[in-house]
Amino acid sequence: MPQGQPHPPPVTLIRASTSSAPQSEQFDYWREMFPGVDMTPSGEARVTGQFHGELIGIQSVSAGVALSRTISSSNKARFNALGGEDVLLGIFDSGRLGLRDERGHMKELQSTGTLYILDAGRAPEFQAEQLSNLYLTLPRSYATGLLGGDPTPRCGFRQLPRTSLGQILHDHLLAISRQFNDLGQEDADAAILAAKSMAATLLRGMAPARRDKVQKLDHKDLVAAARQCMSDRLHDPSLTVTDLSRTLGCSRAHLYRAFRELDMSVAEELRIMRLTRAAEHLRCSNREVGDIALASGYADFSAFTRAFHRYHGLSPRDYREAYGYKPIRPAS
Repeated sequence: MPQGQPHPPPVTLIRASTSSAPQSEQFDYWREMFPGVDMTPSGEARVTGQFHGELIGIQSVSAGVALSRTISSSNKARFNALGGEDVLLGIFDSGRLGLRDERGHMKELQSTGTLYILDAGRAPEFQAEQLSNLYLTLPRSYATGLLGGDPTPRCGFRQLPRTSLGQILHDHLLAISRQFNDLGQEDADAAILAAKSMAATLLRGMAPARRDKVQKLDHKDLVAAARQCMSDRLHDPSLTVTDLSRTLGCSRAHLYRAFRELDMSVAEELRIMRLTRAAEHLRCSNREVGDIALASGYADFSAFTRAFHRYHGLSPRDYREAYGYKPIRPAS
């Protein structure tokens, strides 16, 4: 990237409220914020247009996901084609939610405080009353790959079973939401990355008959699945081919053959992904180089520096000097 060209910050804080719009236009203002959802007002908003809605969230560049909290008055909604690429993994914090099932009946969900998956690709239709909702937005293809199939039943909603990891993720998402205003960009990015990693592990553990499915994958798809597993654990210096094969439900020999058929090496691909992620952090954040080494799976800083120089042609500090994000300072 040319020197001096600005880089996006690692995270973007999103904040909006219908209180900034005239009362008669508040519902329209809220609806326009969600182009992937067809909304119909309920109650007073249907007559006056007055509607209470608040959105606050963090979008992470490196994680490729966003964490959002919405608080809204009653409305009916249905995902449309624009919203079909996402899966929401979240928590209904308070309020009431009804979802139309495969028979066309609106069923009230007893899900307050528990984790759920809402699959926008299934175009679910729901009715919310005074709902407070916290959710992690994941690409639908990403969730499908982790689960080994469609994320939800026919109606587009799936309540997740109570597990120890699920409770940890639940508490982690709530903790981030309470600190939205106080988190710096680097801390927010790290918190979102941790949430994505936990979500990936949780969803992967729910995949049925994973070994049979993976053994039937062609080599290209198996390599893609392995690369996704690597991406989830780039921060872990102990990640090995044995760990990958165990997670994917295949033998090490099978995994080696899949990479070799595509003229790739498992270890080399992991190294490239780590050094690419490190370069992204150097460009898009002000994190200490040592912290970036750890986040990229290098417990030994010297080994990280040597590997980075061999691959990128510059030391990490020189790379940041040449390509890193430089905030504009006011003239003195």
